[in-house]
Amino acid sequence: MIRALVEELPPVASQPGQFLTKLNSDLYSILKHTGTPLLTTAFYLVADCQDGPDALCNAGHPKPFQSQRGPAQAVALGNKSGKAQAALGLLEHTIYQSSE
Repeated sequence: MIRALVEELPPVASQPGQFLTKLNSDLYSILKHTGTPLLTTAFYLVADCQDGPDALCNAGHPKPFQSQRGPAQAVALGNKSGKAQAALGLLEHTIYQSSE
């Protein structure tokens, strides 16, 4: 189901927040008719290897880490608000925020 929905989202694929907002809306519309609460978590990253910065968005997924080469360490990647965002399919009108 997620794969079919994702295939329809290329117009917003470069904007993680918009991408997950639309995916959530479409998924919620399908799931509300099933009567069974389901959800999925997601982490979406658009990496710009030439110009940077990277854009990312997290929907209920455990906080991802970025490994750094210099002093070998892993840094948690948070979002702008510092608060977790809801998993996909749970809430109808969730607006996901992109972070850099």
